[in-house]
Amino acid sequence: MIHGLNMLEGGQRLPLMHFSPSFMFMTYKRRSTKRRRSTLILNIVKGSISILSNAGLGITMFSLGLFMALQPKIIACGKSVAAFSMAVRFLTGPAVIAATSIGTGMRAVLLHVAIVQAALPQCIVPFVFAKEYNLYVDILSSAVIFGMLVALPITILYYVLLGV
Repeated sequence: MIHGLNMLEGGQRLPLMHFSPSFMFMTYKRRSTKRRRSTLILNIVKGSISILSNAGLGITMFSLGLFMALQPKIIACGKSVAAFSMAVRFLTGPAVIAATSIGTGMRAVLLHVAIVQAALPQCIVPFVFAKEYNLYVDILSSAVIFGMLVALPITILYYVLLGV
């Protein structure tokens, strides 16, 4: 490399390289730098979001497992509260989805799929918010763990009853 010029075999020169203040945004001066820069920035942002999302789920699952391991009982909130939360989750949830779906005009297979999806287990995000704001952490941790165990048979039951 001589004075910022790349030399190829036969004396051909490549365009000058320009390094912006951040080393990640390397662009060529003689070509469309705006397009290359925007493509490179988009790829960097996509990669960063992908890394955060992949790591975030694992860390959250670890946090939930650690919280459950520190509890003296498997169902930390008590049997009556756990039973009530499961009834709300698996009975009231699909009923509300069915009512709103029928109200919006969904029929047949789409209605059945919506009801089965309402019976799927709760994701881990509510536990993250409960832990962050220290509100009802024991209830949500029990709902997530116990709900995953109970969700499979109940989802299969909804699937068979609705004939999806």
